[in-house]
Amino acid sequence: MAWVAIQEVSERLILPKQDQFEDRPCCQEDFSALIPEIDRNFRALLDDVNNLPHFSIETMSTEEKSALASIVLVCGEHSAEKPWTSNFSIESSINISLMLCKLGNFSKLEELILNPIILKILLNSLCPKMEPYSWKCRPATVQCFGWVVLKIVPPTFGEVLPRIFPANLVILDDWETEYKIFGCQLMVHLINNVTKAELQRQQFDDVVFDILQKLVYEREAVIVVEAIKCIAALVIKVDHKYNQPFEIGRYDNVLKILLFQMEFEQGLELRRAYVESLLLYLEAGSVSLILWSQRILRVISEYLMIEDASGGASQLLALKALLVFLKKTWPRANSNANQTLTIVLRLLLGVTKREPCIIMKKDVKCQILDLIKECLQLLSSLAPVKCRELLKGVEQVPAGDEFWSVLNSIPELK
Repeated sequence: MAWVAIQEVSERLILPKQDQFEDRPCCQEDFSALIPEIDRNFRALLDDVNNLPHFSIETMSTEEKSALASIVLVCGEHSAEKPWTSNFSIESSINISLMLCKLGNFSKLEELILNPIILKILLNSLCPKMEPYSWKCRPATVQCFGWVVLKIVPPTFGEVLPRIFPANLVILDDWETEYKIFGCQLMVHLINNVTKAELQRQQFDDVVFDILQKLVYEREAVIVVEAIKCIAALVIKVDHKYNQPFEIGRYDNVLKILLFQMEFEQGLELRRAYVESLLLYLEAGSVSLILWSQRILRVISEYLMIEDASGGASQLLALKALLVFLKKTWPRANSNANQTLTIVLRLLLGVTKREPCIIMKKDVKCQILDLIKECLQLLSSLAPVKCRELLKGVEQVPAGDEFWSVLNSIPELK
């Protein structure tokens, strides 16, 4: 009887389809009249769950399992701050989750959700509502779907991938910024929790790559960063070039787009997003970055020496990108030594002069100086003769004590 009452209250709490959200995002005003009723239903649900006996999913009836899954769905819909949630509903969903874990003897909520019986009921409820032409009418369902997906881990993920993947694509390919970001976050989790074979089944990886590549052109900085995170994860999973490292592939196509965007972008917010994205993307690269040496070094040089009011944060990211590039392209270090050393010394001079060309915080400056030392040490190890030759004329540079202190700290350059 208790489970029947819980089922009824839970069904009242699950938000119904609302057609007006098909053409516009939902907002707080859309739910202001519903929130008091939602809070009342949550009080009733809290009381009902609090009166439940201890349970075991294996011995529950079909109706009881369905009621348990409906409580989980409610918790998922109210798992974050959204237009239909209140502080009370979010807090109540957390408390209900903890109570369910205690009553079912689960150490954490993920164990309850990943129970094969409960997960099947959850996906049977959520996936049909994520159809391409109606999913936006159910924003709370989208939130619950993402909440459940982010709790799924291997090997379960591979088993449910065909059910989850289409809905994830629908979210990722939407026009709203919020959904694009959410879709990227879900896709990164998906990529990181399935095998290469599972991801390449039915060419899932090709479909994802096509959608993500378009997002690199976006004018919203946060979308670009999230898209590059996702592409980098995909490249690491399925596209690493071990047998033919210098064959142009999908990784290079995205790198070409990113470098082109970086060279011509003047907006400060997007420039910061691009340099962060470049670091993420180079980390996912391989020795094939040698093919892009001149262009990458040219872009990094520009981003290191131009003030963008970030307090040195952009320069720090660009310098990290340079260090990653040096490590990935070590076979070409001798050929690139002239350009690379010039970039590093120009930055060192700009940072250490009495009136620096880039205004930065003290802690950021310390990090940049440490990275400069690391770059110089790496260069001196990879191309010692070339570095010593190039540094012969440096004594004539009108630099301060801090400049010489950094250079003198590297014995190989003396």
